[in-house]
Amino acid sequence: MLGSISNKIIYLIGFLFFSSFLFFTLDLFLGSVHIPFQQVLSILFKNTATKESWRIIIVESRLPKAIAAVLCGAALSISGLQMQTLFRNPLAGPYILGISSGAGLGVALFIMGLSILGLSVSDITIFSNYGIVLFSIIGSTLILLLLLLIINRLKDIMTVLILGIMIGSINTAIIGIIQYFSNNSELKSFIMWSMGNLNALSLSKAKLLSIIIGFGLLGSLAITKRLNAYLLGEDYAKSLGINITTTRF
Repeated sequence: MLGSISNKIIYLIGFLFFSSFLFFTLDLFLGSVHIPFQQVLSILFKNTATKESWRIIIVESRLPKAIAAVLCGAALSISGLQMQTLFRNPLAGPYILGISSGAGLGVALFIMGLSILGLSVSDITIFSNYGIVLFSIIGSTLILLLLLLIINRLKDIMTVLILGIMIGSINTAIIGIIQYFSNNSELKSFIMWSMGNLNALSLSKAKLLSIIIGFGLLGSLAITKRLNAYLLGEDYAKSLGINITTTRF
């Protein structure tokens, strides 16, 4: 029985790796501009192409977006699994707990702040891109810290989930008010960000993203045993000498 289950898991993991590689490859070779197969390979491995525009499309557009999509998928799946483990609930996630709406609120406030100063996201590309990243991190982190504070005070994890839904609803309502007072360009910038737009991503930013997510994945791997013990119950984890507060954080 255990052997058949492990074989199914191995097959599933193999299928996921194969499909990831397949779609990553298709993302490089397919697009609105047709680029011959041999030219794509030449650009990727020799950095040469018959047309300079083809090289720019592959190196500066398709490749960074493909890398970022894989990295984001890995980061979101691992962090989602950690949240479900922390709350011991398969429904737990950044949308349910209000963390995503906290990030959205931070970005909405940043874009509206630029508007108050008479600027737009397109006016100062470098500053606005990193500003959006910074404010989204600040917004989501504040909500996450609030949830961690609530967890330490309440033993009923379902209460925390309900509070997370309430926080998310409040954030969404504030975002709706900000959107109402925003102009067309601000509204478009926010909607494109909320949809997960990767168009503004360069290869250098993809490399930076890979380093950051790499540290996150290594950190998650380091606490795997503690999370597995925590999933079986706090009392069981404490009996193994695991610091619950540190593990949660």
